[in-house]
Amino acid sequence: MKKFALITGASRGIGLGVAHYFASKGYHLALIARNLTKLEKVKSEILEQYNDIEVSTHGIDLSDPGDTYQK
Repeated sequence: MKKFALITGASRGIGLGVAHYFASKGYHLALIARNLTKLEKVKSEILEQYNDIEVSTHGIDLSDPGDTYQK
């Protein structure tokens, strides 16, 4: 069974650390942050380091109820 983790604030700080932790444990990741450009960089770094997982990125500001999904 595949394991997944949804991580908010994944482009920096604690969220970034949590993303690396779950990636190191073999979890597939769904990363959310406001800055999609930074998030894509994080995705590249994680995939370089942990190559047996899948990572999706979602640029969303969860503090804004009107924000929409950016791909």
